[in-house]
Amino acid sequence: MARQSAKLIAAAIGTLAAFLAVPADPAQASLITFKEGISPTGAYTAPSATIRSDQGNNNYGADAITIVGKTTTPAVLRSVYAFDVSDIPDGAPIDGATLRLTVSSSDGTSISAPITLELYQLSASFTEGAGNSSGANNGNVSWNFRGPTSATTWGAPGGDFSPTLLASITANPRTVAPGTLVDFVGEPAFVSAIQAASDANATLYLVVKSAAVVESANVREIFFFASDENTNTAYRPALTVSYVPEPASAAVVAIGAIGLLARRRRGTSAGR
Repeated sequence: MARQSAKLIAAAIGTLAAFLAVPADPAQASLITFKEGISPTGAYTAPSATIRSDQGNNNYGADAITIVGKTTTPAVLRSVYAFDVSDIPDGAPIDGATLRLTVSSSDGTSISAPITLELYQLSASFTEGAGNSSGANNGNVSWNFRGPTSATTWGAPGGDFSPTLLASITANPRTVAPGTLVDFVGEPAFVSAIQAASDANATLYLVVKSAAVVESANVREIFFFASDENTNTAYRPALTVSYVPEPASAAVVAIGAIGLLARRRRGTSAGR
């Protein structure tokens, strides 16, 4: 009997070890999408806003669009986004991510040429604010400020962000059609940024901007995207994350089996 129990324990341990050694299967990944008013729940919020260099203190947090690009004024425009990713299951390894923006309108006066837009991670949080399409100097997120008080200025005007590129896309601002889906498909750095935010049950802060060479050029290139305030909920910014659920249940069963067999073995030995 003791020999049989020992064999069963050894088999359970071997099964558990083999189970834990198997790498996560991407084919079994789950998806979760973060979009204001839609997912993961109807109460979810995902703040977004335009910040622009020619209106350094103005806030556009309640506008239905976000704008990225450059005018000949000159003015540089960027868009900032926030996604609370705490609904990703604890400990789940992330293996992919896409930020999807939807074009709200094209810009007939922009240069007709392929323009590169880039995605970076902000290194500081921001407060969305309630400025509308005309802007409001209300101290919330803007080119100069990230929050409602003078103590919450950006370290550098235009937003503090890591120099590591998370993703990029190329499009023509004059010809891109309304409703076009623009997908920033995550580089490994994007996946790592989301993983870190998820592990901390925190919010991921992002900025979309034109490439530096474009921001410094004397051309007009403007992209209009739907914001989280857009009445067309399908157009709102969406962050979709692919993750592999932790196979904890099977591991628990195996560990439980080992414990049960060990107890039986001890009980048998004690009864001799």
